[in-house]
This record gives sequence, C-alpha cells and structure tokens, in this order.
Amino acid sequence: MARFKTINAKLVLLISLILSGAILAILFATERILVRFQRKSVEQDLQQTELLVNALITSKLAELKVQSQLVGELPILNSVVENGEINTLRDVGKSYRENLRVPIFDILGRDGGVLASIGEGLNPQDTSVTAFSRKIMETGSSYTILPRGDKLALLAGSIIGTEEDAGGVLLLGVDLDSIFADRIREYTKAEITFLRDGRIKGSSLTAEEATGLESLFALGKAGTHTMNRTRYLSGNAYALKTHSLRNEEGAEAGQVTILLSLFEHHKILSTVKYSLIGIGIFVFLAAWGLSFRFSFTFTKPIADAVRFAQKLAAGDRNTPIEINRSDELGTLQDSLERMRVALKELVENLDAKVKDGIRHVTNIQDNLDSGFLIFDSSGIIQPGYSRISEEYFGKVLAGQKIEAILSIGSDERQNFETWKEVLFGGMMPFKDAAKLGPQSYEKLEGKFIELTYRPITSGKSLQGVILIATDRTLEKKLSRKFELQKEKVDLILKISANPAAFIGFVEDSREMIRTLEGLIEGDTISEVDAFLRLLHTLKGNSAMYHFAEAKDIAQSLEDKLSGLLTPEETLDDTEKLRSGLASLREALEKVLQENKALVGDVLVEPGSMRRLTVHVSALSKLEKSILAKFGKESEIFGTFMETLILDPFIDALRTYEDVALEIAGRRGKCIKPIEWKGSGVKVRISSYKRLIASLVHAFRNAVDHGIELPEDREAESKDAEGRLWVIVDKTTTESEMLLIRIGDDGKGIDPEAMRRKIVDARLLDEDSASQLDPDSILQYAFKNGFTTSETVSDISGRGVGLDAIAYEAGKLGGRAWIKSAKGVGTELFIEVPVLNS
Repeated sequence: MARFKTINAKLVLLISLILSGAILAILFATERILVRFQRKSVEQDLQQTELLVNALITSKLAELKVQSQLVGELPILNSVVENGEINTLRDVGKSYRENLRVPIFDILGRDGGVLASIGEGLNPQDTSVTAFSRKIMETGSSYTILPRGDKLALLAGSIIGTEEDAGGVLLLGVDLDSIFADRIREYTKAEITFLRDGRIKGSSLTAEEATGLESLFALGKAGTHTMNRTRYLSGNAYALKTHSLRNEEGAEAGQVTILLSLFEHHKILSTVKYSLIGIGIFVFLAAWGLSFRFSFTFTKPIADAVRFAQKLAAGDRNTPIEINRSDELGTLQDSLERMRVALKELVENLDAKVKDGIRHVTNIQDNLDSGFLIFDSSGIIQPGYSRISEEYFGKVLAGQKIEAILSIGSDERQNFETWKEVLFGGMMPFKDAAKLGPQSYEKLEGKFIELTYRPITSGKSLQGVILIATDRTLEKKLSRKFELQKEKVDLILKISANPAAFIGFVEDSREMIRTLEGLIEGDTISEVDAFLRLLHTLKGNSAMYHFAEAKDIAQSLEDKLSGLLTPEETLDDTEKLRSGLASLREALEKVLQENKALVGDVLVEPGSMRRLTVHVSALSKLEKSILAKFGKESEIFGTFMETLILDPFIDALRTYEDVALEIAGRRGKCIKPIEWKGSGVKVRISSYKRLIASLVHAFRNAVDHGIELPEDREAESKDAEGRLWVIVDKTTTESEMLLIRIGDDGKGIDPEAMRRKIVDARLLDEDSASQLDPDSILQYAFKNGFTTSETVSDISGRGVGLDAIAYEAGKLGGRAWIKSAKGVGTELFIEVPVLNS
C-alpha cells in the first residue's frame, strides 16, 4: 500500500494497463496479417485450379479433334458415305462410337444434311451446328463449344475422306455435364459448375447444393470479373471464381465456376483466432485483477471530490468536504474546501447586489416610454415585462401568448406561426427574419405602436425574443400632417401645370360619384364588381394628382367592401358608403374652391366648360350645324373636327408619366422617360374618358409589378433603368379599330406560378388548369379579384385594376389582352372601335 501512496506511483499501474492494451493490439494485428496471407493463398489456389480446368477442357477438345480426324480418314467410312448405304453407315458409326466412348457421333453430307446420327446427336436445324459444319468443309477440321438442348457440348469435327474428295463431315462431342464436372473434380479437388446464360448445365455439386446458385451466377457475365468471396453450401465455406468458356473464334459459349473449399483454411484461422482470444482474456483478467487491488485507494478520493463538486454545482455551499489524505489528492480536497467557503461568501454578496439591481432595473423599466416583454418559441410571454406594456396593448399580459397580445386574426394565424418557426429555427439571420413579423400595432383607437425585436441567444441557439413597443402616435400624426402638406403642394403644382387636364379629372370624378351613388339600392349594391372598378379607378386618378383626401376616402371605402363577394349581399353600413361618397364630392368641390385662381371661376360649376372658354354645349351645337349644312365628307366639317373636336389619343395618356415616376420613386426603382409612339392618331377624347381613366392602373402595375429593382435588373444583365412604352395605332379588320399598347421590359409573368395562383384562388381545379396553354393562363389576370401580389397596398394588390380596364374596353365594344415572357417583359393590348361621331 505504501508503495502506491502517491499519484506518480499509481501512474505505473496505468502504464501497465496501457501496455496490456498494446499487446492485445499486436495480437489483433497478427491475426489480420494471417487472414491476409490466407486470402492470398486462396487466390493462388483458385488461379492454379483455373489453369488446370482450362487445360483439361482444352485436352478433351484436342482429343476429340484427333479422334474425328482419324475416323474421318478411314476408307471404309468414306466408301459407305459415298455409296449412301445408310443402314451400313449406322452400323459402322455405332461400332466406332462404342470404341471411342463419345455420346455425340453425327455424320453429315456435303450439303449439311444428316446422314446418320448415332447416340444422343445434335439438332440439325440449329444454325450454329450448320455454320460449324460449313467451317469444317472449308478448313478440314475444327472444334468448338455449343449449346445442345439444356446441356453444353464440347464438339470437334473433320471431313470424311480427303480434302480433295470430301464425302461429308464427322462430328464427335461430349457434354459438359455433371459426369464431366465430377471427372475434373477428381483432378482439382474443387467443385465445378458449367453454365450458360446464368443457367446450370452441369455441376459436381448435388442438386440440393446447386439450388439457388443460378441467381448468384446470373449477377454478372463470367469473365468480366472475379468474385473471391466466401459462399456457404451445406455448412461448408467456398471461395468462388467464374471465367468464360470460349470457342475457336474466341466468342463466349458459356461459363465455368470453381468452388474451392475453405475448410482447412478456416480450421487454421479458427485455431489462431481462439488462441488470440484466450491470450486476450488472460491479459485482461490479469490487468483487471491488478487494478482492482488498488482501485479503492486510488478512485475513492476522486469519487468523493466529484460528489462534493456536484453538490457545490447544485447549490449546496454549506456541506464541507472531509480532508483525509496527505498526498496530492489531499491537497485537492483542501483546495475544494477553500473554494466552497469563498464561493459561499461571494454568492451571498451577489444575491444582495442582484436584488438591488433588479429593483433598480424594474424602476427604470416602469418609467420608460417603451414597453418591453419577452416571448419564447411557443409564443408564451415570460414574467418580467414592463408595466407600460399592458397600457400599450390594452390587455393583461401575464400568461398570454404573443399572437393574442398582437390580436392576430384567424386568417393571419398560419402566417404568424410560420414566422415564429423561421425566427426560432435559424432558417435565416435574425435581423432579416424579424422584418417579416408585425412592425406596428394599431388596434387601439388613435394609437400607433411601433414594434421592434431583439434576440436572446445562448451560443448559436435563440432562447427568446425581446419585443420593444414604442408609442409613435405623435410622430405618426406629424409625419402624416407633413405628407398631407406635401401632397397639397404637389396637387397645386399639378393643377398649375395642366389646368385643362385637372378639369377633366374633376368632371370625370363627378360622373363616377353619381354612378357609384346610383349603384347603392337600399341595403344592397346592385353591381359589386362595377362599384369596385369605379372606386379603384377614382382612387388611382386621385393619387395621380396627389389628391390625398379623396384617395384616402376611396381607400377606406375599398377596405369596407374588400370581403363583399355576392352581388346582392346586404350591408350593415350602406349609410357609411353613401356618407363616404358624399365626402368625396365635398372634397372635390372644396379643392376646386381652394384653387379657384388656377382653374378659373367658370370651372367651379359642374358640367360647364371643357376647352379654354368655349362651352361644351356650344361646340356640340356648332358641330351639328356644320354637319347638317355641309355634310360629313365636306372639307369644312373635317377641318372643324380636326381642329376643335379631335385630339391625339396618346396626349390623354401623357399625364400618367408622372404617376409612373412617382411610384418608381416610392418603390426604389428607376425608369427612363416613357417612349410615346402614335401622336398622329386622333379621336374624340370624350368618347373614351372612362377607358382613359382606367388606364392609370396599367401604368401603376407596370412599375409596381413589372419593373425590377436596379440591383435585380443588373443581376439579370439589364439596364438599371426600366423601359416603358405606349404605342397608339389604328387597325382595320371589319371596321376601323383603335389599338393601344402599354408595355414594359420588366420581369414578366411566370405562367406556371400564375397557374398555381389560379388553383389556390379556386378559379379552376388542378386538372382544368393543367390543360390551359400559357397564353390562356395569362388572361386570367383580368379576372375580378385575382392578383399575383402577396400583399394589398395603396398602389396595387386588390385584383381590380386590369378588370376595370377590360370592363371599360368591353363597354366600348372592344377587348383587352396581355402578352408576357418571363424575364423579358409584359405588354397590355386594348382594342376598341374608333368613335368620332
């Protein structure tokens, strides 16, 4: 015991155990070397056996060839063949066959016909036999390996008579059957199996042993590889090797498989293996017994120290450790005890400081303007949130889930759950994932709460999320007030730039409002689709003029109707719709009064003037008078129409360039000036005012949906600035038509993505949608309520804009369609009759 008192002494024991392990490793390596040596020996045996098998088969073929030549040269045989004495030929052949002891003895004529077949015989109809016979007639003698029924035959042949006067062909052969395999086995001491096309033709194995071997042999063609693997038959192990049997031309005729018994090899290996196992067990028991002798004195102090450390880690700082040794472990015990005392004093001091700190943080938190709360991956709000948070969300937060606090509706619940999975699953950086969550809370009347998120991590794992809620109501109001002032200035600039265009907008808006009021009948809307189309167009045109008040009212009315689908559904707030339309009219008249100096006194009254100071009704009377007096084809009527009535259709669309530029700026996109073509096409603009008003959606969609961000365009090798173009032309089919084309070079529309949207929107089932060609799929963009946008904004996303365009074109007796190529761009086509009368 004294000899192993110190740890250094005990290391001697550890080293002895390591040496024991090294000895075992050496023994194991020795066993692996023996196995490798045995494997090499087996491979050599297989190669020698293979050479011997080939030699025996070659020897048999040579023997058959010599026999056929000797018999074929006998004059008696040649005489009988030439005289055609068949009975005598059979007797002679039978006599020779018995002497030669061959199962196959066939005599063929010069033409290949069978003269006599003695014994088992060949199939004279077999083309391979016929070809072999012809070769013998040409060469004098030959040998081959051919299939014969369900067997494989070694075959040799020679001409009967002399080469100058051959009377026929003599064929001799033996089968590569079980008898032949047994005969080879006597020389090689290996099991032999003959195969063709994976089927056994003869084997030295018993039928029971050969069962199932065919599937093994069919794994690959013989000769292409060698399988030195252990196979078990009737409890015995064999090394297996397969090679090809080839005829005189070198073509493969079959395979031969050699199974070499491994009994003796395995017996030697087993003896070595069991010896090594015995040595290993002895060494292990010796090392174990020696270590057990000292385990108590060596491991007990360490175990005591471990248990003490575990108690200390669990918070037990009151139980001292027992010091009962004088060696290095005793020194360790004393150090642990000193650490326990110091840790106890430190924790007591920290507890007091932490409690003071928590009280201080709580006081600071409760007096801050921002709310703080923490939620985990399940969405549960953790204790310790700030008091003001309940005021911001208008709810008690204790024990609640974050989705309930943020008032996430059932239709948004799935998206919110997906967001939490992305956030806590680490599928993307936290700062990017946080942007996908709710950014504000506006459920309390008159309050705007901004939401930001911060991570709580442990290593690389996200343990929780801090939600910071900040009241931005005042900033929001000031920002909105500034936006309204800016839009008011932009409105004045728009009016100043083109008072006539603004006049047209006002009178078109008045007419739209009257139409909208007419669609409200009692507690229902007679045509919901028409109502939404007009309202959407009115909103778009108001936004074009920065008419914020009208745009906001129209947006609010759209929100009220967003869930209304059936044409005659009863509304609870019909009066609110009427009130909203009245507010629109008041805003319209108000803006006219405020900008009286810009548009002129005469323009304040509705329905009065269209051009300069000439009254519309006066122009109409003048037109009728000239038409009645001079006729439609007269020069004066044509000049009147060209000068005062007809205008270039394209000029009515130029004001939408400002719309495109404004939306591009808001979306962070860049566009070049719009390309205008077709200024010579003139029409009576008043006939198309509804269609022209609806085309605002085409320009908004082209920028919002079509043109990509500059960095995305450059990544696709495009110019950073997007292109928009407008082409107006006249076409003639059965009648004169006006063709308007509005296009962009943006990202285009993916028909397959749109096909999925159509199915998701339940416009078509999957089977019906799959049968539509890409061009037909694109036209579903005109369906009311259908949109490819994921979100609804004040610019797009409700699926009404293109529907409004198609509707107005249809009312004029025309149509609208689109063409698009993914990555190239989209073009909208509108074809309507020319209306100048």
